Amino acid sequence: MKMSIFIRRKTLRGQHISPRGKITFSVHGKEPVRFFNLCRMGGLMLMDVCEEEGCYFCALYLEDFRKIRPLCRKAHVHIHICKKEGVPFLVHAMQARMVFFVGVVLAACTLWLCYQFIWDIRIEGNSYYSTQTILRRMREQDVYCGKLKSSIDAKALAAALRETCPQLSWVSVEKEGTVLNVSVKEALFEDEEGAETEEETSSLYADKEGLVLSVVARAGIPKVQAGDYIYPGELLVDGEIPILDDGGTVVGYQYCQADADIILASAYSYYDELKLDYRKKIYAGKKIKGLWLRLGENNLSLHEQDREPQTEWETDFCQWRLSDAFLLPVSHGLIWEKEYTYVNAKYSNTQAKMILNAHFSDFFEHLEKKVMQITSNNVKIQMTGQSAIAFGTIEAEEKTGMSMPTQKSGEIIERNTQTE
Repeated sequence: MKMSIFIRRKTLRGQHISPRGKITFSVHGKEPVRFFNLCRMGGLMLMDVCEEEGCYFCALYLEDFRKIRPLCRKAHVHIHICKKEGVPFLVHAMQARMVFFVGVVLAACTLWLCYQFIWDIRIEGNSYYSTQTILRRMREQDVYCGKLKSSIDAKALAAALRETCPQLSWVSVEKEGTVLNVSVKEALFEDEEGAETEEETSSLYADKEGLVLSVVARAGIPKVQAGDYIYPGELLVDGEIPILDDGGTVVGYQYCQADADIILASAYSYYDELKLDYRKKIYAGKKIKGLWLRLGENNLSLHEQDREPQTEWETDFCQWRLSDAFLLPVSHGLIWEKEYTYVNAKYSNTQAKMILNAHFSDFFEHLEKKVMQITSNNVKIQMTGQSAIAFGTIEAEEKTGMSMPTQKSGEIIERNTQTE
């Protein structure tokens, strides 16, 4: 029988995905040629027909493939599906994984939504103002964690911080991802220098008690000299300079800002007492009590809320982030429970001395930053029956002199003017 088949040859394979859906199958049986003729007579368009080792392969669109069952029975052939391709089959495969694709879309939308808000505020360069103080000032300007980024005016916020915090000489506000970076520079002594500049005249007064070692005056009249013992509030350098005539009579005064280096030998008393008997905490061990989550400013604790007596809690948390500049409003962590009991204990002499030495080291380090030089350390530790005591004096050399307005001698000037 002569085979006449309505065939559409495909010269380029795999170029596109068929929107109608296509099925490639093989034909097995006694009369495959009759099957092809029946397809032609039924108006079915066969594609990619080929023969390999006595077996025919061809393809049909999905709607045509559904019509070939009666044709197969007439031609006594069997078909075997080799490949399915096209949009209908792709949609069917996606329906089985619809939850996954919906989850991907929702996750992408959630990340996009989180990116529109500020979830962390970082402050750099502050020392005079604490971080909490600056955060409160920002809160007063309605800027906080969880604020919509588009509603934050960086320039207006920087100007408001400079106005509410006078010691800030420079403020920079920058939005980076979900982080608000605030960089500041402080002018701590700007006001003090301005006050000194505005003050026309000033004198130096003692702010400590001690023995004067040396006096180097650059402006004003020294009222003390080396070897004098001074007390707080005593005049050291006078900013009022008398003007004398040829006869030695005071005819007026000239005023200046007193300036001098006055070195003082001073002594600091030190006393620290430590009781030897104390109550010591004995921990039974640390164990995980539960988990907790934080969503924005809301905490979700997954543990028992009742706190047992003599129990401490510790938390260890981590904020979720995609990068250093893309933080999410979600944190998770562990809650650790530590049970403890109190027992009566007593410091040994060695332990007591170590504790007192540590306290004194902190005091000594702080003192070294204040004075020019420490010349003598006479602190000793004495053990008694119930306590350990560290006491003594520390001798040091330091500068003294605080600037205060000069008390002008207006009566003398007035009397001299009347005489003239």
